[in-house]
Amino acid sequence: LMVTRAMGDAYLKRKEKSFLPYSRYVPYITCTPVIKTRRLDPESDKFVLLASDGLYNWMSNQEVVDVVRAYVDRTGNVSGAAQQLIDYVLREKIAVALNMSYEQLRRINPGNRR
Repeated sequence: LMVTRAMGDAYLKRKEKSFLPYSRYVPYITCTPVIKTRRLDPESDKFVLLASDGLYNWMSNQEVVDVVRAYVDRTGNVSGAAQQLIDYVLREKIAVALNMSYEQLRRINPGNRR
């Protein structure tokens, strides 16, 4: 989350400052981390992937795993897998959703439109 959101947006953190639809989910934003542990198995676990909602808004867990697994199978390593995911989501998800080509999407200058 952006630092400004972490310091502001009390309506997302405190019931008395909130309103619908956020008040149903207060705290909508919290600084308390969710921590999960899992013992890794070197035979079956080939990579660990950390990503944000920027990726998961467009892809399911299984789609992400499938893209990374295909990349690793093709190249023999995980180096470059993150860039592969970025390219995939831009080309196959976002450009398609916006009815644009990947090249048109990449030409948009950084900023609010991008």
